[in-house]
Amino acid sequence: MNRLYTTDALQRMFPDLKFWDYGTDFNQLWRMKPLGTDHAIVVWGDTPGDPDVRPVATEQYLTPFDWAIAACSRNRTLQVTVLDLRPREHDQAGYAALSWLRTQKQECVPWLRRLLMYALLDISDADCLRSLLTTFPTTTHDALTVEPRNALRALPVSQRDLTSDASHHAIANLVGPLLLLRNLSPEALNGGGSANHREALRQVLLAAGLAPKKKVGTHETLHVAKLGDVRFVLVDDQWHHGWAEWLSERLDLPWDGSRANAVRVSTLQEPQCVAGMPNAGVSLWVSGAPQWILERASKALVGKERDARLGLRLTDGGGECGEILLLDLRLFPSGSHVDKTFASEIAQLARRFTADGPLPPFTDAELNGVEVWSSSNENDPKERGTLLTLLPRLLAHTDLSLPIVLFSSTGRRDIVGKLSGYLPSSCVCAHICSTTRTHIS
Repeated sequence: MNRLYTTDALQRMFPDLKFWDYGTDFNQLWRMKPLGTDHAIVVWGDTPGDPDVRPVATEQYLTPFDWAIAACSRNRTLQVTVLDLRPREHDQAGYAALSWLRTQKQECVPWLRRLLMYALLDISDADCLRSLLTTFPTTTHDALTVEPRNALRALPVSQRDLTSDASHHAIANLVGPLLLLRNLSPEALNGGGSANHREALRQVLLAAGLAPKKKVGTHETLHVAKLGDVRFVLVDDQWHHGWAEWLSERLDLPWDGSRANAVRVSTLQEPQCVAGMPNAGVSLWVSGAPQWILERASKALVGKERDARLGLRLTDGGGECGEILLLDLRLFPSGSHVDKTFASEIAQLARRFTADGPLPPFTDAELNGVEVWSSSNENDPKERGTLLTLLPRLLAHTDLSLPIVLFSSTGRRDIVGKLSGYLPSSCVCAHICSTTRTHIS
């Protein structure tokens, strides 16, 4: 089938029609530029992947049906035919846009149709094949047609994954910064791979009317210049998916994509500066792995009777530069080996803070539970709130002077409850950032 009905073969057979191969023309289609036709025929074998968005799985949200719904939302005269070369595999994959289309009557969606490869196999006449490729069902006057934008807003990307049990690598991790950024860098728009999924997701949000419009002139920042020499240190395994860029925008720091990419591919785990001058004024530092911070906390506590107040430094050099920790709650895939190993190491160090003190102490029960889970075959701990809040609570105990800002889309009471005793304290500045709800606390 692929040999007989490739995009090139169809284009040569029908030069007056417009064909696109979704695998090779992905970026061209998702740029949403005029196509030069009111009928686009997209040949779909596979959706090309984008290594720049790993480990988030985005292919299921960016099928040609997602593109067609977004494109028709922006161009009301456009009609799209998707020629599906692998219908069985695609039906089993559970793609949301395709599943939605299969529940609709064709006359209710006159702007989009799916053509299965099986329908072409027995056709040898060119006129019959042309008719099959180009003829849309007639819509009656009393038929209720679906507006493309309404369909688009019902898809998962537009819903932004608001489920309370959203996985660590949910699509919201990519959608969040796209909703917040006013100006995407050229690197984010152009992408580094064959398929730019971040730009495609942005186009979905734009077509749905959910992405922020580009501001002209001044833009809102956090007005941190008066703070003097301060290093904002972001610890997030997905900082490169737009979160660091958004923070630099909010901190009014210029963003250099090539500089950030050099940090991303570096093997160094400890924080590196991606925006601003390292030793003067406000700067932004990032790290994709948290193991180093536990090592520094342990060293800072050596020889101390209780805590290491003013003794925990997140970065090297800088002299008198202040530091503010920006910490993501979910740093590893849940239940992974590294997740369990790291949790066990935190629990061991946290036993230092089981007695009454200025902050709510850890309990033996919760630490025992973490250690039992870390040595078990279970993926999800019984006390998820305990596990997710172990690191920020430990760091708050370690250095009472360290400001900590927590980033999370969760509204779980068990997590908020674990932190409630810390929020009024002067040692912790914790903001739960519900970016998937387009709200920033």
